[in-house]
Amino acid sequence: MKKILYVFLVGSITIPSVTVASDYGIGVSIKSSDVSVYIPIRLNESLFLEPYIRLFSYDDSSSGVVVLNRESSSDTYDVGLGVFRLLDSTNGLSPYYGARIGYLNRESNYESRSSSGTWGSETKSRGFNFSPTIGVKYSLYENISVDFEAEWYYTKLDNDGVEKSSGLTPSNEITEGTQTSSGTNTRIIVRYFF
Repeated sequence: MKKILYVFLVGSITIPSVTVASDYGIGVSIKSSDVSVYIPIRLNESLFLEPYIRLFSYDDSSSGVVVLNRESSSDTYDVGLGVFRLLDSTNGLSPYYGARIGYLNRESNYESRSSSGTWGSETKSRGFNFSPTIGVKYSLYENISVDFEAEWYYTKLDNDGVEKSSGLTPSNEITEGTQTSSGTNTRIIVRYFF
């Protein structure tokens, strides 16, 4: 994960140096379920690029009488690039359209302990996502905007995992598979250009 973050940061710094006449900034999603950071790069008045990174981490544990202990965790990161075309502004509102494409990596662990034994799984998922997007930019000031977006997304992941159990019938089974998902999503992004 450190390598991916390093490549993302280096790419975000070098893209503006390649496009000398461009403006760049930073954006964050203010939707609670979307922990994303964007690096918008304005190439001209109607075109901008936007590298992004999304991070999500989940940990949960519980205990009870039958199941003595249950723990699950998941770490996900998604890095990619968006390309957008900005249309003419009317009353401070500028519609735009484009698409994002990204690489997604997820690692999940689950373990359940009871008096009869332990069962658990470890899964690693890697793949890509693609999301055509439309949005409306509302300019608060010259360099600050609030943007409302709607997207249709398609995600395809290759999964590798191990399911383990102990007790009367211990097992250790390797699993492989492909997972696809699609749907719609909305987000609110605050962008600031330097």
